Amino acid sequence: MGVGDHNHSKGIQFYNLGLDDRNYIEPHYKWSMKSLDSIYQSIHPPDTKPIIDYLKIDIEFAEWRVLPQLIKTGMLKRIRQLHVEIHLSKGDSLDLLRQRVGVLKAVEDAGMIRFDSRGNPYHRAVINSLDDPADLSLGYDLAWYQILPPS
Repeated sequence: MGVGDHNHSKGIQFYNLGLDDRNYIEPHYKWSMKSLDSIYQSIHPPDTKPIIDYLKIDIEFAEWRVLPQLIKTGMLKRIRQLHVEIHLSKGDSLDLLRQRVGVLKAVEDAGMIRFDSRGNPYHRAVINSLDDPADLSLGYDLAWYQILPPS
């Protein structure tokens, strides 16, 4: 984003990092990519486990790698509200779509309760269906919450 780490406002910190399922340097742009558990461990003392009140993820298809990693590492249990923009492609196979539905189901099976979902109007495409072409959204905003103890 072209902005270094800083305190954005009271209680809101900005870190110039990209979110993915592992730590690496993105080769083309030289972005520092980190997993959420790695970021969390680097900014909190080892003996503390504060709750993340709200996490917004819009990471252009990497959500399909990151969401399973949040479940696997236990980080999902530290997030009170989660808002994810999911992305689909016009040519996604039925098997890939089933796999992605499984990822979303796993988030809910892990304890998150979906309270909002809507198509993103900026991610629309005409898809050929069995009958007529359909104008559908290929991006959706999904929001979940879970009841966690006060942080």
